[in-house]
Amino acid sequence: MANIVEFPKQDRKHFMGAVFGFSGLYAEAWLLASPQPIVWPALMLGLPLIWLSVVDIDRFEIPDLASAWILLGGIWWHYGYGWGVMMDVLLVFLLVFLFSILAEKWLQKTALGFGDVKLLAASAAWVGALGISSVALLASVAGVVFTVMMWGIKRRRFDAPIPFGPFIAMGVWAVWLFGPIL
Repeated sequence: MANIVEFPKQDRKHFMGAVFGFSGLYAEAWLLASPQPIVWPALMLGLPLIWLSVVDIDRFEIPDLASAWILLGGIWWHYGYGWGVMMDVLLVFLLVFLFSILAEKWLQKTALGFGDVKLLAASAAWVGALGISSVALLASVAGVVFTVMMWGIKRRRFDAPIPFGPFIAMGVWAVWLFGPIL
Protein backbone atom coordinates (compact mmCIF):
# COMPACT_ATOMS: atom_id res chain seq x y z
CA MET A 1 0.00 0.00 0.00
CA ALA A 2 1.29 3.45 -0.90
CA ASN A 3 2.27 5.68 2.00
CA ILE A 4 0.93 9.12 2.79
CA VAL A 5 3.10 11.62 0.96
CA GLU A 6 5.88 13.53 2.74
CA PHE A 7 7.21 16.62 0.97
CA PRO A 8 10.55 18.37 1.49
CA LYS A 9 10.25 21.98 2.70
CA GLN A 10 11.00 23.50 -0.73
CA ASP A 11 8.15 21.49 -2.29
CA ARG A 12 5.51 22.34 0.33
CA LYS A 13 4.47 25.54 -1.42
CA HIS A 14 3.97 23.57 -4.66
CA PHE A 15 2.03 20.94 -2.73
CA MET A 16 -0.24 23.55 -1.13
CA GLY A 17 -0.70 25.29 -4.48
CA ALA A 18 -1.78 22.00 -6.05
CA VAL A 19 -4.17 21.22 -3.18
CA PHE A 20 -5.79 24.67 -3.36
CA GLY A 21 -5.92 24.55 -7.15
CA PHE A 22 -7.62 21.16 -7.27
CA SER A 23 -9.90 22.12 -4.37
CA GLY A 24 -11.01 25.24 -6.21
CA LEU A 25 -11.76 23.34 -9.40
CA TYR A 26 -13.74 20.67 -7.56
CA ALA A 27 -15.66 23.19 -5.44
CA GLU A 28 -16.57 25.31 -8.46
CA ALA A 29 -17.90 22.32 -10.41
CA TRP A 30 -19.77 21.12 -7.33
CA LEU A 31 -21.49 24.49 -6.88
CA LEU A 32 -22.40 24.64 -10.58
CA ALA A 33 -23.91 21.17 -10.53
CA SER A 34 -26.70 21.76 -8.07
CA PRO A 35 -28.38 24.69 -6.33
CA GLN A 36 -28.34 22.57 -3.16
CA PRO A 37 -25.16 20.48 -3.28
CA ILE A 38 -25.02 17.23 -1.34
CA VAL A 39 -22.24 17.78 1.19
CA TRP A 40 -21.32 14.37 2.64
CA PRO A 41 -21.16 12.38 -0.61
CA ALA A 42 -19.25 15.24 -2.26
CA LEU A 43 -16.66 15.15 0.53
CA MET A 44 -16.49 11.32 0.44
CA LEU A 45 -15.63 11.48 -3.27
CA GLY A 46 -13.93 14.85 -3.67
CA LEU A 47 -11.33 14.67 -0.90
CA PRO A 48 -9.70 11.40 -2.01
CA LEU A 49 -9.79 12.59 -5.64
CA ILE A 50 -7.87 15.73 -4.69
CA TRP A 51 -5.42 13.76 -2.53
CA LEU A 52 -4.69 11.12 -5.17
CA SER A 53 -4.25 13.81 -7.84
CA VAL A 54 -1.59 15.62 -5.84
CA VAL A 55 0.22 12.38 -4.92
CA ASP A 56 0.08 11.05 -8.49
CA ILE A 57 1.58 14.26 -9.87
CA ASP A 58 4.39 14.04 -7.32
CA ARG A 59 5.13 10.30 -7.37
CA PHE A 60 3.38 8.77 -10.40
CA GLU A 61 1.55 6.60 -7.88
CA ILE A 62 -2.09 6.48 -6.80
CA PRO A 63 -2.44 5.66 -3.08
CA ASP A 64 -4.35 2.44 -2.47
CA LEU A 65 -6.04 4.10 0.50
CA ALA A 66 -7.55 6.75 -1.80
CA SER A 67 -8.97 4.09 -4.14
CA ALA A 68 -10.30 2.13 -1.15
CA TRP A 69 -11.92 5.28 0.27
CA ILE A 70 -13.59 5.95 -3.09
CA LEU A 71 -14.80 2.34 -3.34
CA LEU A 72 -16.22 2.23 0.19
CA GLY A 73 -17.79 5.68 -0.17
CA GLY A 74 -19.49 4.64 -3.40
CA ILE A 75 -20.83 1.47 -1.82
CA TRP A 76 -22.15 3.54 1.10
CA TRP A 77 -23.72 6.11 -1.26
CA HIS A 78 -25.47 3.40 -3.32
CA TYR A 79 -26.28 1.14 -0.37
CA GLY A 80 -29.84 0.35 -1.50
CA TYR A 81 -28.77 -0.99 -4.91
CA GLY A 82 -27.58 -4.32 -3.54
CA TRP A 83 -25.07 -6.33 -5.52
CA GLY A 84 -25.40 -4.15 -8.63
CA VAL A 85 -22.70 -1.75 -7.44
CA MET A 86 -20.24 -4.56 -6.74
CA MET A 87 -20.96 -6.12 -10.13
CA ASP A 88 -20.20 -2.76 -11.80
CA VAL A 89 -16.92 -2.51 -9.88
CA LEU A 90 -15.90 -6.07 -10.76
CA LEU A 91 -16.86 -5.67 -14.44
CA VAL A 92 -14.93 -2.41 -14.79
CA PHE A 93 -11.91 -3.86 -13.00
CA LEU A 94 -11.77 -6.88 -15.30
CA LEU A 95 -12.30 -4.88 -18.51
CA VAL A 96 -9.80 -2.14 -17.66
CA PHE A 97 -7.23 -4.65 -16.42
CA LEU A 98 -7.58 -6.63 -19.66
CA PHE A 99 -7.27 -3.39 -21.65
CA SER A 100 -4.10 -2.43 -19.77
CA ILE A 101 -2.51 -5.83 -20.45
CA LEU A 102 -3.39 -5.73 -24.16
CA ALA A 103 -2.23 -2.12 -24.52
CA GLU A 104 1.08 -2.94 -22.83
CA LYS A 105 1.68 -5.89 -25.16
CA TRP A 106 0.78 -3.81 -28.22
CA LEU A 107 2.76 -0.66 -27.25
CA GLN A 108 5.65 -2.53 -25.61
CA LYS A 109 5.46 -0.20 -22.60
CA THR A 110 3.09 0.48 -19.72
CA ALA A 111 0.04 2.27 -21.00
CA LEU A 112 -2.14 2.24 -17.89
CA GLY A 113 -0.75 1.58 -14.42
CA PHE A 114 -2.38 -0.73 -11.91
CA GLY A 115 -3.26 2.26 -9.72
CA ASP A 116 -5.26 3.70 -12.62
CA VAL A 117 -7.03 0.34 -13.05
CA LYS A 118 -7.96 0.25 -9.35
CA LEU A 119 -9.10 3.88 -9.42
CA LEU A 120 -11.35 3.33 -12.44
CA ALA A 121 -12.84 0.21 -10.84
CA ALA A 122 -13.46 1.97 -7.52
CA SER A 123 -14.99 4.92 -9.37
CA ALA A 124 -17.58 2.58 -10.90
CA ALA A 125 -19.16 2.48 -7.43
CA TRP A 126 -20.01 6.18 -7.92
CA VAL A 127 -20.78 6.50 -11.63
CA GLY A 128 -21.65 2.93 -12.63
CA ALA A 129 -20.10 0.73 -15.28
CA LEU A 130 -21.67 2.78 -18.08
CA GLY A 131 -20.42 6.05 -16.59
CA ILE A 132 -16.81 4.81 -16.71
CA SER A 133 -16.81 5.12 -20.51
CA SER A 134 -17.52 8.84 -20.13
CA VAL A 135 -14.84 9.09 -17.44
CA ALA A 136 -12.31 7.39 -19.72
CA LEU A 137 -13.21 9.64 -22.65
CA LEU A 138 -12.97 12.85 -20.59
CA ALA A 139 -9.70 11.74 -18.97
CA SER A 140 -8.15 10.73 -22.30
CA VAL A 141 -9.10 13.97 -24.05
CA ALA A 142 -7.80 16.04 -21.11
CA GLY A 143 -4.56 14.01 -21.04
CA VAL A 144 -4.00 14.50 -24.77
CA VAL A 145 -4.73 18.23 -24.56
CA PHE A 146 -2.34 18.56 -21.62
CA THR A 147 0.40 16.62 -23.42
CA VAL A 148 0.05 18.67 -26.60
CA MET A 149 0.09 21.92 -24.62
CA MET A 150 3.21 20.89 -22.68
CA TRP A 151 4.86 19.70 -25.89
CA GLY A 152 3.92 22.99 -27.59
CA ILE A 153 5.61 25.10 -24.94
CA LYS A 154 8.59 22.71 -24.93
CA ARG A 155 8.24 21.71 -21.29
CA ARG A 156 7.85 18.01 -22.02
CA ARG A 157 8.78 15.43 -24.63
CA PHE A 158 5.76 14.14 -26.50
CA ASP A 159 6.46 10.56 -25.41
CA ALA A 160 7.15 11.41 -21.74
CA PRO A 161 4.83 9.66 -19.26
CA ILE A 162 2.14 11.72 -17.57
CA PRO A 163 0.33 11.02 -14.31
CA PHE A 164 -3.12 9.94 -15.51
CA GLY A 165 -4.76 9.87 -12.06
CA PRO A 166 -5.65 13.60 -11.98
CA PHE A 167 -7.38 13.31 -15.36
CA ILE A 168 -9.33 10.24 -14.23
CA ALA A 169 -10.23 12.08 -11.00
CA MET A 170 -11.57 15.10 -12.88
CA GLY A 171 -13.53 12.81 -15.20
CA VAL A 172 -15.08 10.96 -12.26
CA TRP A 173 -16.01 14.23 -10.58
CA ALA A 174 -17.59 15.63 -13.77
CA VAL A 175 -19.56 12.46 -14.53
CA TRP A 176 -20.77 12.14 -10.92
CA LEU A 177 -21.94 15.75 -10.87
CA PHE A 178 -23.30 16.18 -14.39
CA GLY A 179 -23.97 12.64 -15.61
CA PRO A 180 -22.41 10.59 -18.40
CA ILE A 181 -21.86 12.09 -21.84
CA LEU A 182 -22.06 8.82 -23.75
